[in-house]
Amino acid sequence: MNDVSSLKNIRKKIIESVYYAKKGHLGGSLSSVEIIYYLFKNKIVDLCKKTGRSKNTFILSKGHASLALVAVLSFFKKNKNDILKFNKDNSLVGNNCSELVTGFEFHTGSLGHGVGLGSGVAMAKAISNKSGNTIVLISDGELHEGSVNEGILFAEQHKLNLTIIIDNNEQICEGFTNKINNTTKYLNFLKNEFNSLVINGNNLSQLKKINKFIKKKGLKIIIANTIKGKGISFMEKEIRWHHSVPNDMEYNLAIKELT
Repeated sequence: MNDVSSLKNIRKKIIESVYYAKKGHLGGSLSSVEIIYYLFKNKIVDLCKKTGRSKNTFILSKGHASLALVAVLSFFKKNKNDILKFNKDNSLVGNNCSELVTGFEFHTGSLGHGVGLGSGVAMAKAISNKSGNTIVLISDGELHEGSVNEGILFAEQHKLNLTIIIDNNEQICEGFTNKINNTTKYLNFLKNEFNSLVINGNNLSQLKKINKFIKKKGLKIIIANTIKGKGISFMEKEIRWHHSVPNDMEYNLAIKELT
């Protein structure tokens, strides 16, 4: 199966899961599919069979997009059909997955904590002389949280081997960031003042730049420009699809587009 077919397959899993559960976050899950897919396909992060946790620590800070990670792990057969349990009664696989679910280092239901958690993990590795990357995927909406800035400054000061990937889809649940709480100047600050890389996060050729960049020492920031709702034409850049559930007609249209 080629990459195009693989990505469509993953997106189909995401759409089906939300449709049948009648709840879930589509927009942010769809925008981050290529990023998570690329990291696991190329074993930049991978899971230990015994623990179900990443050898090179991967933290999904944008926890409301947990379905993207669950769907990617399902595609690569890294979990035990967790995607079939999504948002079911008594399931730990929900909008914000428990840390007991395969692939989830932490429960990140509250946004803005992933960078701090990643800094702690990276510092623990440094103190114990352990190798391995620590990668945190955050949403651009999390840049509104002061804890993110605190974590970035801490990681930079202590020269921690931490990579932060920003899923910059320019939307939050209330609307477009440039109309609510513009992040442009802050992103420019990160780009100009830190070891940074700017890529198209929905383009696998652009994502290849991660391979070399991630080998650099210290704090690294990747600004991955993406499209919210990516892959489903009528969902792209539409505020409604932050957490709306498709009706029968919309579901059929989405599946047809992915077939």
